Amino acid sequence: MPRFAAMLRVLGALLVLAGALTSYASRALFDSDTFADRVAASLGDDRVAGFAAGQITDAVIAQRPDLTAVRPVLLGLVQAVVRTEAFRAVARRGARAAHQSLLEGSAGQLVVSLPDFETILRSALATSPEIAERIPEQLSAAVTRLSNLPLDRRAASLMRFAKVARPVALLTLGAGVALTVLGIVLARRRRRALLEVGETWVGLAAVLILFEVLGGFVVRGLIADPRLGDPAVGLWGAFMGGLRPRAYGLALVGLACAAAVSTLEGLPNPRDLLDRLGRTIARPPGGPLGRLVRAFLLLGLGLAGMIWPRFAAQTLAVAFGALLAFLALRELFSLAMPAPGADPGVSLEGMAGRTALRVGLSAVLVVAVVAGGYLYLTRGGTALTQVVAGCNGDPRLCERRLDDVVFPGTHNSMAAADVPGWFMPNHESGVEAQLAGGVRALLIDVVPGIEVGDRIRTVLADESAARATYNRALGPEGVDAALRIRDRLVPGEGDRRGLFLCHGFCELGALPVEDVLGTLRTFLTHHPGEVLLVIVQDEGVTPDELAAAVEAAGLRDVVYPGPFAAPWPTLGELVSRNQRLLLFVEHARGGPAWLPNAYDVFQETPFRFSTPEEMSCARNRGGRANSLFLVNHFIESVPPRPTAAAPVNTLEFLEQRARRCQRERRRVPNVIAVDFWETGDVVGAARALNGLE
Repeated sequence: MPRFAAMLRVLGALLVLAGALTSYASRALFDSDTFADRVAASLGDDRVAGFAAGQITDAVIAQRPDLTAVRPVLLGLVQAVVRTEAFRAVARRGARAAHQSLLEGSAGQLVVSLPDFETILRSALATSPEIAERIPEQLSAAVTRLSNLPLDRRAASLMRFAKVARPVALLTLGAGVALTVLGIVLARRRRRALLEVGETWVGLAAVLILFEVLGGFVVRGLIADPRLGDPAVGLWGAFMGGLRPRAYGLALVGLACAAAVSTLEGLPNPRDLLDRLGRTIARPPGGPLGRLVRAFLLLGLGLAGMIWPRFAAQTLAVAFGALLAFLALRELFSLAMPAPGADPGVSLEGMAGRTALRVGLSAVLVVAVVAGGYLYLTRGGTALTQVVAGCNGDPRLCERRLDDVVFPGTHNSMAAADVPGWFMPNHESGVEAQLAGGVRALLIDVVPGIEVGDRIRTVLADESAARATYNRALGPEGVDAALRIRDRLVPGEGDRRGLFLCHGFCELGALPVEDVLGTLRTFLTHHPGEVLLVIVQDEGVTPDELAAAVEAAGLRDVVYPGPFAAPWPTLGELVSRNQRLLLFVEHARGGPAWLPNAYDVFQETPFRFSTPEEMSCARNRGGRANSLFLVNHFIESVPPRPTAAAPVNTLEFLEQRARRCQRERRRVPNVIAVDFWETGDVVGAARALNGLE
């Protein structure tokens, strides 16, 4: 029976180790998001980044052979790009898409692509326009194909395992723990068996750590191509780094078992053991043979410390930490259940009176330690580096849900003085400058128009209704001017109809919708940690037309698909999923699910104020239950004037009104929309309201 019990404990330990590795693989290798995170994290290693830069440079030259002459210059630029946050986000998306293709059984057509890499590279080549002009337009299409790799031929069996990996891991872990407990129960000396289990689990933790640290070098030795050796070591570190928390979980449970037994048995404490180890090293048993063994052992340890100083320092730090943890656990257990004879001044009756309390404390302590170890054991681990430094400019916002974040916004965002020919602008500078300056919510108008020369003729379904609608916003003189220009623009055959950003009449200023959506795409590509809200006033535009424009601009992949209700995802979740653009329309319903009506989601304040004193927080559009809150914060004047915006755009006034509206409406003011955003400090007010100042 003792041998059978020992076999059960050994088998249980092996199953626990196998379950830990399988559980980790089920997330790190078979979960698309985690896999993509680790690919992005691996680019923090110079070996991986250098290899990736070389592969990308070769892919560019393969599409444009004339760039061979400037390969060193191009390689240097690509190496700089690969180290940026923007590229890591692009690499993450490419890795996620390739991994999902593999999971779906499309390995035969598997392509590793880098969406939006062309945008990043062209920006980096701004100082070398002669090279930038020769960069392929569709560079992001395909960096490399994996159809000839062994992975492709074994993908089906690999993916079959991926589907059952997590259940198998949980079953294996459960079986291992059950066999371990059974092996302890059947043991003749249960305390001794528990001590052996603790020592074994600490040993398993050491095996996992060694597997993480040294496995990469073993893999490098197995790879025939010397160019792949160093990148393989870097990738191994990125993918296997998450094993360490699991190793610490095993070690924590093992140390708890050992500390409990050493307390109950009154075994020597670690100081005595260290003294004994020191005496043994100083005077090894066995005469000359013992001295020879000691010499070689010390020489090996010394050389290892010299060759791998970082590993040696980490090993010593982990060992010292484990020792401190053991001492702390032993002290806690000794308080809850002192060793026999540890307190001779207490009578048997007194001991009996304290038994229930001590047993209860011991049980709570054991459960807490084991539960903590289990959580460490089954968690997926964290990436070695973050893909982005923060969310909307600050790491603290990553943990906030969308409806708990304030977004600085602009009203009539497209109407800017720096747009040539724009009549009666609402801002000093346009969308690109707004985004660069910290604005994260845009209120834009999209209408259909027809290009006539260098002007746009507005397509109006009902001219008289349009005049009535825009008379207040543009003033009678503005509307009359727009209609006079419109009457002179008679479209001829072949004139192109399109969508434009205009405020009422495109004759008074217009931007092609594809230009502004392209600006959004470029910004989101270069700033992978930013989340944007866009509310579209859709005048005469169908949801399908807007959806087609978003698709054509290459933005569909970054649009949040829903659901558009609480509980909202956190900004960190939106960034991680690359769903960083939330789109809404003011009028239409029934379009794509990712293009909802704004006032099915938002509730808002009024938007027609003539003086600062009129700025109330009263209800306007949107139901009481809607979870997002839009605060319209601009003075209506014809034409719009910066001097009217100045008193209400101050940090103090903005913050006071936003807090008042939050109290009255019991909603965080998620969007504060202003005119003349550079007059005053709407971005600073949003930071203050988010608690970042």
